[in-house]
Amino acid sequence: QSQEGLDAARKAAKGNSADFELDDGLGESGNIPEEKHCILRFLENFFVLLLLPFIWIYDIFVLVIGGRLFRCGSVIYKSARRQGNLFLNGMPPYECTARVTTVNIIVLCSMWYMFIDQMRLAFFPRQA
Repeated sequence: QSQEGLDAARKAAKGNSADFELDDGLGESGNIPEEKHCILRFLENFFVLLLLPFIWIYDIFVLVIGGRLFRCGSVIYKSARRQGNLFLNGMPPYECTARVTTVNIIVLCSMWYMFIDQMRLAFFPRQA
């Protein structure tokens, strides 16, 4: 345990980081080194030339087309919900009624005769 070790421990305990030397990537003159500057220029050009057009296309899609699709989708959803409600509750135009009238009975009998006649011709022998 030397005096220097104790001083370093006290500084660390106090949390005073101003006395420590940190490597911030800057050269001795305070400028960015040329190698890092080239890399930063490359990354900047990469983002500007390659990624920004895709971000713009995405923004246009979300703001313009996405809003319209949402509105159309909500209108379709509301319409389908309304039609389903009308259908399930038997309201017009989906109401089903049956009236027994003379004309309906005549039509029903003629349809019955038409189907039975076809069955007789197709499946029964001639003598029947």
